[in-house]
Amino acid sequence: MSLDLYSKEETPTWKKILFIFSIVLAFIVLVIFSYNQFSKIPQKSAKITSINIELAKQGTEEQQVQREFVLEAESKLNEFKQIYDQKVNFDKFFNEFGSWVYPRVSFLSLTIDVASSKLTIEGQTDTLQSVMQQLILLDAKNNILSYTISNIEIGENGLVSFNLELNINPELFKKDEQQ
Repeated sequence: MSLDLYSKEETPTWKKILFIFSIVLAFIVLVIFSYNQFSKIPQKSAKITSINIELAKQGTEEQQVQREFVLEAESKLNEFKQIYDQKVNFDKFFNEFGSWVYPRVSFLSLTIDVASSKLTIEGQTDTLQSVMQQLILLDAKNNILSYTISNIEIGENGLVSFNLELNINPELFKKDEQQ
């Protein structure tokens, strides 16, 4: 028995017609898809947009005034939200600040520079020893990065006045994530 590798069987005519029909059908579907995708859909989209614009223009004068009022209010609320989100939270700072003060020392003024995390404080106390105790207390605090004391003066009435400049941890001004 010999096997003929080169002989070809003739394919039936109906298979040839079916193959040609499927190629023509695929071409027609591709043409229709391309036409809709690149011609009809953008036209319909533009038409829908223009109809939406016309609908927005329609309405009574009172509705338009109300719409403008609402849009203006929304704009102001968004501006307020941005300002509120940028505000500094002093709660954590003042909770911590209370533990930095030696009992016999009183502070006359406090200036806070949030951008550079610096405090400028004018203080007074009854003795020079209380000033030293205040400095020891500041040394023990982790949130105080550095400090400078200046203008130490003993007044005629015995009160000691001084100025402090503190560099503190900027995390004290950050908002808690829980809020």
